[in-house]
Amino acid sequence: MSGIFPILSIGRHSPTRECKISYQRFVNKIVMTYQPQEILEAARSIRPYLSELLDSEEAKTFDLELGELIAQAQQNPTDTSKHILKQLSSQSTTRKWTVEFLRDKLPPEIERGYQPIATPGTISSVSGLVKYACPSGDYVWYQRQVGETIPNCPTHKVPLEKVQP
Repeated sequence: MSGIFPILSIGRHSPTRECKISYQRFVNKIVMTYQPQEILEAARSIRPYLSELLDSEEAKTFDLELGELIAQAQQNPTDTSKHILKQLSSQSTTRKWTVEFLRDKLPPEIERGYQPIATPGTISSVSGLVKYACPSGDYVWYQRQVGETIPNCPTHKVPLEKVQP
């Protein structure tokens, strides 16, 4: 991971200053490397995993803040994507998840331990993986097992819809 988060040694700066410089360079590098829509997709896709990545109270707060940023991005995705990335990078667990998602275009848990769903007509770039999204565009969920209950969007309390390829 040291290649992703290099620590800079600049004169007599404190480690805290070095980490802040490194963090800002990391955010700027990701913003320059990925399109705003890719960063937004990472933000929508991480939401179902927040309770696994953060403690319960942190996950709730993080999700509320992220949901607000995603809503703002509907109007101005380019400017808001940098704020979204800062939020996603604010915790080590969410930062690692985001880097892996942006690299693979899938949640890390799916890419590594994935077994295809054995149903005809499934939809995804990975055979058998079915992707669902909120009609309002702020939440994405991947069905990982046959018979897994499709949740409602936690923001709008509406059923998720199957995403067509």
